[in-house]
Amino acid sequence: MLATQVSGVPFKNAKPKTRKENVEKDCPRCGKKIAYSQRTKANSVKAFACAECGCSLYSRQSDGAFLLRERKPTEEKLACPDCGFEGTLALDPVHGGTADFECAQCHSLYRAVRKAKDVNLRPVKKSNGLLRSPEISEELLGRIRDAMGRNRGLAAERVMSRLNSGLPAQ
Repeated sequence: MLATQVSGVPFKNAKPKTRKENVEKDCPRCGKKIAYSQRTKANSVKAFACAECGCSLYSRQSDGAFLLRERKPTEEKLACPDCGFEGTLALDPVHGGTADFECAQCHSLYRAVRKAKDVNLRPVKKSNGLLRSPEISEELLGRIRDAMGRNRGLAAERVMSRLNSGLPAQ
């Protein structure tokens, strides 16, 4: 109150944070007990690793219970906003996880973003060439071919042609 009178700027009352609850669950991979604290807010998510086996985990609050699961990408069915073609995409189960989705039919590119209850798709802007890999010279291609051996020359050429066209080497 005094600060408001002196500065003339009112303070906003901060929303009270939801309380944290101490949780103890078994690791789904190694079975060891894991103790952690998590907010009791509906659909709250906490990501962490098991100290024993190093497994990546996440805990989700759902209907008053905490569900502990291994953090592995889950398959999501998505429909292309442009043509309606359905495809699948492996996406991190934790809120905020992203992955790029290219439609197999019309080749539109979208970024899938995991939200609390669903997955949103938003278009990915086409690159204007600034992020494209530099051109690969024949001299560099020859050095790579020599380093990989004669039998691997064709594989090196395929990798280089993918890089030259702006695609990942894979």
